[in-house]
This record gives sequence, C-alpha cells and structure tokens, in this order.
Amino acid sequence: MQSFKANIPAFSKRLSNIDAASITADAYAQQYLNILLKYKTYYLNIYATVLDAAFADIQKPIDEVSMLDFGCGNGLLALFAKFSGIGFVAASDMNVPFLLSAQQLSKEFDLPLDQWVIGNENTLPQAFQSHKLDIVIGTDVIEHIYNLDHFFTIISQLNNNMVTVFTTASVAENPIKSKQLQSLQRKDELSQSNAMHSNYQNEFVGLSFLNIRKKLIQQKYKQLDNDTIDWLASATRGLQENDIYITVDDFIRNKTLPIPIQHPTNTCDPITGSWTERLLSQKEYKTLYRKYDFKLKISYGYFNEFESGFKSWVAKQLNLLLYLFGNHAKILSPFMILVGKK
Repeated sequence: MQSFKANIPAFSKRLSNIDAASITADAYAQQYLNILLKYKTYYLNIYATVLDAAFADIQKPIDEVSMLDFGCGNGLLALFAKFSGIGFVAASDMNVPFLLSAQQLSKEFDLPLDQWVIGNENTLPQAFQSHKLDIVIGTDVIEHIYNLDHFFTIISQLNNNMVTVFTTASVAENPIKSKQLQSLQRKDELSQSNAMHSNYQNEFVGLSFLNIRKKLIQQKYKQLDNDTIDWLASATRGLQENDIYITVDDFIRNKTLPIPIQHPTNTCDPITGSWTERLLSQKEYKTLYRKYDFKLKISYGYFNEFESGFKSWVAKQLNLLLYLFGNHAKILSPFMILVGKK
C-alpha cells in the first residue's frame, strides 16, 4: 500500500478555502483550527505518518479497516483518513464545540464520517459494541487523559488485535521541552489556568488548580480548619473532583493520608480531569503498555520544514540531527509517536 502522504496535496487543496470563523464560533475551537490551517502541510504530514505507522501492522485492505480518531478536536485527522479511503472512520471528543466544528468541516467537504461519539473513553464500549475497531488514533491527546489505566482497560476490551497510535509533544527526555512544560504546569497549578482550555462553563474557570481544589474542599467540608484544607488541597494534586471527595472522606474517616503524586509538577484540571501536558518518561509509557499486553514501539517526530524561509532551513537542519542521533533523538524530538499493538 502506498504511503498516506500521497493524498496530502489533494486534501490540502480542499483546506485552502476553509475559513475557521465560518466553521465554528467557539473561540478555542476556532483558534485551534486556525493553527491547523496555517500549518496544514506540516500537520497533514504528521497525520500521514501516524496512519502509515498504524497500517504497518494491519493485514486488511484499506476499505475494510475500521478506525477511531479519539479526541478528534476539529476532526482533520479523521477526515483525512476518510478521504484517503479508510472504510469505516469514527470520531470522538468530550468537548462539544470541537465535535460540532468537526461535523461542520465534514459538511463543508461533503465527506461524511461513519460515526460521531460525544464523550470520553467510557462511551466507547457501547458505541462500538456491534462494530469492532481495528485502529484507535489520537494526536496530542494521551497526555491529557485523566486515568490512563482506566483508558487502556477500556481500549483493551474493544479488540484483541487492536493497534493504537498516539502522538504526544510532552517529551520528558527533551530537556528544553520538559522545562517549558513544567513551567506551564506550575502556572496552571499555582497561578492561573487557561480559561479557553476548560471544556465546561463553571465558576472556577481561570483559577489556579490549587485554588480550585481548595474551594471544592471548603464548600463540601465546612468542619475542616483552614490549615487542613490547605494541606489537603496540596495533597490532592492530580485528582478530579469526585476523586478529591473520595480522598478527603477517607482522610476524615480513617485518617488515611493521600498518596502523593510522583511527578513534581504534573497537574490536572480538577473540574475536567484534563492534565496539563502530562510528562511521562518512555520507561513509564513502556510499563503502562506492557501492563495491558501492548507491545510498544516509540519513534520520534520532526520539525516543520514545510514552510519557506529561514525557519524552514533551521527545521531541516534539526531534522537531519534527529536522523543522525538515532536512538538518542529523544533529547531533541518535538514529539513522540507511540505505536501499540496487542
């Protein structure tokens, strides 16, 4: 089978006439779509690379393959996959404005997908109980998933021969990238969070995650003194609202101390459960995949050399370095590709 990259010129031409403002009125979805459209050649090459990696382990004809774009955002990957001839393509997202944006793009292209799913991984078993998925793909989503153990438990039930491909720009082994993301995590945790990243309207939008946890505990446990509330708010970093309550209930009832999070800066939105670009090492990913009987292959991404000018030249030199570094490319790579096969 030829590479999916052969389909990029024709699909890119379709994108040339898309106006993000006419697709969605949601500020965050529109902002994200504008970035994808501005650098469409780069992102389409990433999508093609991901699809090529997925099909390396698929023995079926392309028109008999079933694929899910999990956390599809504006839906460009799913639409590119359908445009390229994949037989059954579904798209899911827990963010309603993004899913509506993807559906509108589908209409603009006159390129209907086979299934739309609103929700997180909990919706997948019922959504696909009568249709077996061969491939689950997600770009820049795995670092945001609240409970990866729960996610892989669900995914593992869908098909014993499942192939998964995820990209993540949270490369813990890249010191520059890691430092940038740790700074962003500290900002979300201690200073203020990006209001546009909150999937739901709530009274805490924009507050630091630490203050959100503090307010949640204050509202529900009025018997606790301020020092205890402060300590519990700090000790429950990385927990979503319901799990915060379970932890505090357990502390009050049994005096059980919360198990501290291992990573010094990883943090998540207590309301949505979305992690701030969670950093996991390759060793941690390998342990996770092995736990659920997935063989994991990690490859490295590349910089955007598809634009013109000096930046393109620099990107080409960096990509050459990535090639020469071989297995050591992780210290420079802008993103990783995680290919899991059952």
